[in-house]
Amino acid sequence: MRTRIAVVLALVLGAVIVLPVAGWPGSGPRPVPTRVQTLDLESIAMAGGRGMSGVDQPTASQSSVIETDPFGLVGLSWDRPPADGSVVKVRVREESGWTSWMQVPFDDDHGPDPATEEGQRARMGSDPLLTGESDAVQVRVQTPDGQAPPNTEVHLVDTDNVDIQQPQLSEAAAAPGMPPIITRAQWGADESKRNRGPIYSDAVKVGFVHHTVSSSTYSESQAAAQMRNLYAWYTEGLKYSDMAYNFLVDRFGRLYEGRGGGMSRGAPGIRVTSEEALKRARMALADHGLPEHLARMAWME
Repeated sequence: MRTRIAVVLALVLGAVIVLPVAGWPGSGPRPVPTRVQTLDLESIAMAGGRGMSGVDQPTASQSSVIETDPFGLVGLSWDRPPADGSVVKVRVREESGWTSWMQVPFDDDHGPDPATEEGQRARMGSDPLLTGESDAVQVRVQTPDGQAPPNTEVHLVDTDNVDIQQPQLSEAAAAPGMPPIITRAQWGADESKRNRGPIYSDAVKVGFVHHTVSSSTYSESQAAAQMRNLYAWYTEGLKYSDMAYNFLVDRFGRLYEGRGGGMSRGAPGIRVTSEEALKRARMALADHGLPEHLARMAWME
């Protein structure tokens, strides 16, 4: 049975990873397109959806079953987060049928520093839910007062089926002392989605590890697509200037470059509070064993 659990852990351990890179024919890495479908929750809500029975608190809004173009990620954004104690649930129709209702975490403390230009532009939202290939979705928002957050949008993200791309020979070797890393170019990042250059900190003092809500069943060849889906979610769904995390680890232990700006420089990730502006964030693409995957990230300190 598949599980989707979000875990946040402030811990730094260390070791070295051996990272095989899949080949892709051609002259070198190229951007891979992604598509974002955005649905207004109020527009797709069921009539009489509030106060439905069979749930543990009032249902502020429940969408109809919405058939869509294929997607591999779903997330919600809003102008103001739901009240404390609220619950957001999603179910999707994958190739094997409908999933159960899955709770999607959200935290209004996560995001860009609100004092920055990026923070003023960004929307608040849920954690992203990575799925298998899906073609229908249903959303439920339960709140203590039965009121849905204003201007709630549902974002569905999909990308072309392109695996990790072969780098030029000159790019294949890692720098001394660093494990091999799959670069943004190799996983197909479209750099036009970034709307500003990186901002650097003077020092990196601590690293944070985040787990995303996701399926642990994706294959090695699908991992790069998960990266592109996350990138589009943060830049187009939440309106961040770039990927939220500096580095990401897939369930096979492979390490990916996340936020742009140079892997050896202090470009802070933004899924942390403003008081933690000097901290690097990292994320693992599934609910998997923490100690082994944390140990694979020691080299950064």
